[in-house]
Amino acid sequence: MIGALKDATGSASLPMYVLALSLVIGAAAVLTTDKQTVNR
Repeated sequence: MIGALKDATGSASLPMYVLALSLVIGAAAVLTTDKQTVNR
């Protein structure tokens, strides 16, 4: 994913920001999941 974005944009910084944003979104999704949903 990072390599494809780097090739498409010609820059290495934009793919790193995309990766960081996706990690933050994933962490927020994990932290906001209900306990009852996880502990079935």
